[in-house]
Amino acid sequence: MIEPMAPDAHHAAFVHVFGARGQRWKRIRTLTSVALKASQLKSFLPIITEQTDDFIDFLKHEMKLAADQNNNQENCEIQLDVHRLLQKLTATVIGRAALGLERRPFNDESQHFKLFKKLFGNEPNVLLDSESVQWLTPNSTKLWVDLQTLWSKNESPIEQLNSHIGTLLKSKVKGKDSVDFLQQFKNVENVEFVHSENAPESSDDGFQDIGKIRVQPVLATGEIISQTRFLSIAGFDTTANTLTFALLLLGENPEVLERVQKEVDSFPDNLQYESLSKAEYLHCVILETLRLFPHASMLQSRLCMEDCHLPDGTVIPKGVGVLFDTWGLQRDPEYWDEPEKFIPERHGSTALCLDFFTPFGVGQRQCIGMRFALMELKAVLIRFLKQFTVTLPPGTSSKNVYVALRDTGTVWPSQLKLCFKKRF
Repeated sequence: MIEPMAPDAHHAAFVHVFGARGQRWKRIRTLTSVALKASQLKSFLPIITEQTDDFIDFLKHEMKLAADQNNNQENCEIQLDVHRLLQKLTATVIGRAALGLERRPFNDESQHFKLFKKLFGNEPNVLLDSESVQWLTPNSTKLWVDLQTLWSKNESPIEQLNSHIGTLLKSKVKGKDSVDFLQQFKNVENVEFVHSENAPESSDDGFQDIGKIRVQPVLATGEIISQTRFLSIAGFDTTANTLTFALLLLGENPEVLERVQKEVDSFPDNLQYESLSKAEYLHCVILETLRLFPHASMLQSRLCMEDCHLPDGTVIPKGVGVLFDTWGLQRDPEYWDEPEKFIPERHGSTALCLDFFTPFGVGQRQCIGMRFALMELKAVLIRFLKQFTVTLPPGTSSKNVYVALRDTGTVWPSQLKLCFKKRF
């Protein structure tokens, strides 16, 4: 990811996998991959189902209240700001999976969720603000950082979140057998470890054969805090976005919804990790949702490490950042039949070329949480669609839904209400 205000990839103490380069990136990504391996994912599934059940209980309670207000009308339909509620759900999931927090009532907002809301969710200012200037003149970054330090008397929201994670990290006991990300990182923490520009692992310029590099099984404290913060925010934000867009598209396409519900009805209440792969049509629905709404595409940027010569003669100079047009690529009629239509079946074809489908990015820096995200998406939708059906309020459509780029670097659906009703 290219970000003018990002900490120095080699010198800064607080660097996560998106901001690291070279061997430092390989070390952080390798140790994070261990925390996200299949056996770990399997342990997270009960957390997801428990929190989804709490969410479902909340919806049933809201429906009962609505029914009471409508003279006990049986099976009352309600309209909800679904994105806001799904953010709360995904925040509770990631709070337990990443931070090791305890289960809590759905309406009881945790400290990390309050900080998430305080830190993110604003639409970038259309005026020429400091962030715009930093993009236009990257060399001014250090000046802006220094000025922000002078202007700010209190901890910024991101510093508050770092402090919160740091406190949780200190409370962890090294060597404890726990599946949460923070505990996994605590087990490889070295409080004396300092990443040095002169160390062998940071001396490359990005062109070493990453696959052959052997990494130290150690993370510095700042790296742990930064990486945990990154995983927490990414896990809360992107999953809620995908769930919201998926429900919007299912509500708009009742024949697809009916087919999905027929599939999910075959799953037992005691959902097993191994059975998720059998939700084949639901998987296609998720992929088609991400094709139409690749909401994290703004994060798929790369930095040219040397002059890049394209086949048409265009030269992208060394040091230039490149942002890929994922939205255009995934709706291009040259590669997709009827690209504006929601057709999940297209992803069941072996002819699908993944070169034209990149919602999780591609290459070595592909989204590290992809498998966790797909597992959570499937588990939540299976649990939810077994109980509820979704329709759209009059005038609502995927073609006119208001979406906005937020300061998370992702695109959120805004002011979107959907109608829900119990199936049985």
